[in-house]
Amino acid sequence: DLRGLWLVLGGLVALGFVVFLIIALARHRARKKREEEVRRAAQKKAQLAKNACTAPIQGADAALQILKAKNNTVAQHASNEDVAPLRSALESATNEWDSAKAAFMQLADTSKADPDASDLTPAEYAQLAERYEAIASALKKADESTRNAGAKADVLLGQTKTIKTDIADAESALEA
Repeated sequence: DLRGLWLVLGGLVALGFVVFLIIALARHRARKKREEEVRRAAQKKAQLAKNACTAPIQGADAALQILKAKNNTVAQHASNEDVAPLRSALESATNEWDSAKAAFMQLADTSKADPDASDLTPAEYAQLAERYEAIASALKKADESTRNAGAKADVLLGQTKTIKTDIADAESALEA
């Protein structure tokens, strides 16, 4: 009678199947956990890229107003010919800001552009991060243009004040 042998062999097969299931489930969970970690890392990168755009956008209007005020101050003390490059730089900086802000708004308004959503794939998050980083680069360029134009306005304003001081000194020397 081999019934006992078949019972033992059947038990070993069942035990082997249970061990196989446990190993398969453990690997499946580990793979899912790695995928989730990759997805979260990609999501975090996209969130950081989007956040890198929001602060410059919020400060753009103030920076442009300061530049405009500097240009107006320089215009009171310098000729139109001297102020024309500053006005051109202001217009250029304004266009750069407007273009970058429009690109950000256009991207932010699309349905798959929210890095806070949890239903995107890592590839979609990576694509979002790239697009937001490109916008951040455009915003940085606009900020640099604004700063450079502001520096030029400061230099020109300093030069006009120096010239006015020199003229006043020369007039007082002539009167004396």
